[in-house]
Amino acid sequence: MIWDFLREFEAGEFSSWLREGNIVTDPFSTFYILLGFHSIGMAAVVGICWMMSSRIFGFQQKILMAKSQELMKLAWYGFYLNLISGALLLLAQPRREMITGLFWVKMISIIMALLTMRVMEKGLANSVRDNDLQFPADWRLSYRGRAQP
Repeated sequence: MIWDFLREFEAGEFSSWLREGNIVTDPFSTFYILLGFHSIGMAAVVGICWMMSSRIFGFQQKILMAKSQELMKLAWYGFYLNLISGALLLLAQPRREMITGLFWVKMISIIMALLTMRVMEKGLANSVRDNDLQFPADWRLSYRGRAQP
């Protein structure tokens, strides 16, 4: 029943337009423009979370933790861009995505990343409230990944 609905939806005009249609002219396919927006959203989320994580681990000391809330807001906007563009990409080829095992691994990974991002955001809010994230002067991670006393 659901499979028949997805088959009919995929054969419909909206799904076909997402897969094959053009927005401006023929060379610009809707699918690839959606992929572009999806990539921009991923870059925002991953880049900002990577930057905040490296700051938490003691690198990039010039970045103030007080600015972390503004950066996390930008990361959430990137996530919402990913959510919208990803949903539209899913609607372009729903049956193919539903039977692909890697798609479900990706969805589980996204849920885990969302939980991690939320925990990191709460932790950053607490460190800002406590005036900033401070490490003991004698503790820093070396570039080899080992803690140096």
